[in-house]
Amino acid sequence: MLSKTFPVLLLTLWIPGVASADVDVAYPKSSPVRSGSAAPAVIAATVPDCASASLVTVTAGIDTVINGDTTGQPALVDVYGCEPWDERGPEEVFELQVVDDVLLSVSLDSPSADLDVFLLSDCDGDSCVAAHISEFMADLTARPEPYYLIVDGYRGDAGAFNLTLNAQPGLLSTAACDSAESVLCGDLGFNGNILDAPNLVTMADCGSYLAFGGEDWYELELPDGAEVDIDVTGFSFDAVLWLFDACGPEAECLGYADGGVSAEDETLFFANESGADMTVLLGVDATAAVTTENGDSAFDGAFNLSISCSVPAAAEETTFGDLKSLFR
Repeated sequence: MLSKTFPVLLLTLWIPGVASADVDVAYPKSSPVRSGSAAPAVIAATVPDCASASLVTVTAGIDTVINGDTTGQPALVDVYGCEPWDERGPEEVFELQVVDDVLLSVSLDSPSADLDVFLLSDCDGDSCVAAHISEFMADLTARPEPYYLIVDGYRGDAGAFNLTLNAQPGLLSTAACDSAESVLCGDLGFNGNILDAPNLVTMADCGSYLAFGGEDWYELELPDGAEVDIDVTGFSFDAVLWLFDACGPEAECLGYADGGVSAEDETLFFANESGADMTVLLGVDATAAVTTENGDSAFDGAFNLSISCSVPAAAEETTFGDLKSLFR
């Protein structure tokens, strides 16, 4: 099977003609790379057969599994606006009615055919906002207009596929707050372990890649003006650091670090400039799950966490009378 290149950075895209259509998308950090020639020369992507699309209602907390086959379907789109891949094969189109704001996880399995999956904000290949050979995750806003999900064939390929859609209600599960260890501002060190830990966050709009591992969580109390340096070291997995302001659907991501690869240290800095004391949730995560089911041991999930927190001293105010006294 041939491989493909694909974007790995989180994208916030503006789609012409679609109000409030910003879509945050994250992809796996590592994946097979597509090589070979790009799509045939075309002026613009063509329009898929949306009139015959199968309707899929996307609801938070409900998974959808679709068994399909592109064989015999129309082949109307040769290339999409977000990728130059040669997609001359037939495509199957799904109309997504998104009724809740969700994080939608899309996973494509097509072992006997070289197929790709595309997310469109409108019924037009030029409105493509995500593309991958197997999986991606997108932060979708509920709206009356549908999104479209298309399974297409690379270089004319066609065949059976399984498509799994998982809709999550928000960024961070409340279980992260329930399990978090409380930490006060100061210079602290911890020994943690993510072996068999639950996976409570996979992507956020501040991150670039999907993080499939389980996490260890810490609840940091930060005084107004506090500055915190966070370092994770001494591990064997590909570490990720998350910083949130809360748990639940309304959680906001305040910080993210995933600049290194396996066993490379990660560092995150955050300053509380909110004007008040605040509590933040710090998570140590991994791009891939560390589990006993995969044969990993406690050693494989171990890490060292350093949290250096300080509050800069406020500048001392000097009155005009104090200044005059200096010259007497």
